Amino acid sequence: MDVTKITAMSEIVRELSQLGWDDNKIGKELGMDSDEVLRLKQINGLQELFADRQYSRAWTVK
Repeated sequence: MDVTKITAMSEIVRELSQLGWDDNKIGKELGMDSDEVLRLKQINGLQELFADRQYSRAWTVK
């Protein structure tokens, strides 16, 4: 796949993510596995695409 096609697919993934689609739905509808969806998200920047994601608390050593 050439750079132009990868850039176009990453834009599609970005737009679907911004519309509220989760990674599973994006992958299912576009015929991709979760690694492909993640890589395409990374092209457009992790900060923008993962801003609303909930994370568990980090563990600490007592």
